[in-house]
Amino acid sequence: NANPQVVSHVKKSVFPRVEKLLLSPLLDKTSVGAVHEFFKQLAMLESKGFGFAFLTGALASLSDSADEKSIHVFENTGSCAAAVLLGTSQDNAVKGVKKFCKGAGAKSVKTVLYCLYTLGEMGRRTDISEYGKDIENVIVEALNHENAEVRKGASYSIGSIAIGNLSKYLSFILNHMKSNPNLQYLLL
Repeated sequence: NANPQVVSHVKKSVFPRVEKLLLSPLLDKTSVGAVHEFFKQLAMLESKGFGFAFLTGALASLSDSADEKSIHVFENTGSCAAAVLLGTSQDNAVKGVKKFCKGAGAKSVKTVLYCLYTLGEMGRRTDISEYGKDIENVIVEALNHENAEVRKGASYSIGSIAIGNLSKYLSFILNHMKSNPNLQYLLL
């Protein structure tokens, strides 16, 4: 277990600065990787009041404060939320994936983008099919969304998820390309 004083200091002093970094369009992939690892380590600590629920909630609030066109914020927060899911317990990870699947069907475009990028980043790092059965349906619905940014986010998400389980999701992508010619561009 971590020293409570250190955790308190990180929560009060370091965490707000990291949140500001996630909003920056200048944050590169290497830096996001370091922040990603920071979030994963925080989730692994499972500190009371600074664990899974707090971290995913803070990232959701950060996404909600962004402009819909600020895709880098959704990519950054999604990557960090995926890190939290990977760093937490199996039970929390399963609950989290279900929560993000549900959120991908929300009315708020910002919530949908945050959830899609989180699912995509999670799928890029692990076989996400083990965490839930609704993932494919969630992505297909988002590919047909009226908002272009949501469609792009769904496209990114399914491509990233395919990396985690190519044998399952490649056939899914190819089948949908055949049955839905209007989605071919987004599925490529």
